[in-house]
Amino acid sequence: MPEPKRDIGINAEAKPDDERREQALRRLSDSMMITLGAEFAQVSNRRLLEQGYFSKLHLHWPILHQHTFQSKPQPEQLVQAVVVAGLWMTGTTKARQLAESHHDKIVEIQCENSSMLDQQSDIFNAPRPEFLAFFQSIMISTILLTYRAANGIPGAVVDNKRLLRLTVYSKRLYRLFNNAGVFDQQRIDAENPLDPIVREQYQRIAIMLFKAFVHLNALLITHLPKFRLLDYFDPAMLNVRVPSSQEIWNASNKDHLQDVDGRALIGSLFTGDTNNLTYQTLTSISACDFSTGMILGCFNKRQPDEPLLELMGRVSPFLAWHFNIQASEESRIEYDDES
Repeated sequence: MPEPKRDIGINAEAKPDDERREQALRRLSDSMMITLGAEFAQVSNRRLLEQGYFSKLHLHWPILHQHTFQSKPQPEQLVQAVVVAGLWMTGTTKARQLAESHHDKIVEIQCENSSMLDQQSDIFNAPRPEFLAFFQSIMISTILLTYRAANGIPGAVVDNKRLLRLTVYSKRLYRLFNNAGVFDQQRIDAENPLDPIVREQYQRIAIMLFKAFVHLNALLITHLPKFRLLDYFDPAMLNVRVPSSQEIWNASNKDHLQDVDGRALIGSLFTGDTNNLTYQTLTSISACDFSTGMILGCFNKRQPDEPLLELMGRVSPFLAWHFNIQASEESRIEYDDES
């Protein structure tokens, strides 16, 4: 005789069905939408802002597959994250102020919804394809928050709301990704057996979250040196395959089914399971994103007695240029502003 069904709201053991997942995802996505100004409604402006995103932010944080994003309809929440980040990347004071106004609203809503994500951890418990855009949009907001935190932070802790928010925000995102299996290649493969593009995008958001985590520690050292450095995200947890090179990833006609199984797991660099292929693995990571390869190389060479503060000192040269994005007047992207 089947066991009586308990209240679904408190039954953490009940497996959520497709309908419940779809409803939860729709509710969260809708709640995180904001109203953008009229200048964002123009197709030409959106294209320019997308160009700003892919020509600047994407170079250092290649989490999206550009051809897929631009050739297929995308969830509006992801589009909003891209165009707001693209607007901030234009470099003009007016554009950044507008982008920051929208970004503040997005981050505020996402922080408010983090408790809902914790309550529905049984729903967001696997790296399913329908969750990818939702995770990517949150990741882009986190990356932009990292850039903003690095720009003109006041010295007083009480005024340092942006950096403190980034600290909390990153931990919640780490917890969400960890629960969803984003750091586990076996779970990624199991949920996306027929779509190598989705699989690799999951690999990339896992790696880029670690990179953002390292950036956050660097910011804490610079602006809040009395804070204890964060150590909850060990690179050995990155049990995802090395992504393809930047050249392959940006090629629209590449067959991504090739050479996927032969790539090493990044976490194996820190468990002694690379079979003397450490240099080759780090070189492949650098071909995907140079600074990430160098950062992981520094972690790989860390001695057991090396304090995290000293390690961050070795890593810091590979972080600095990410924030050197003040475009010249000639290279700035101009968009129609009717306000």
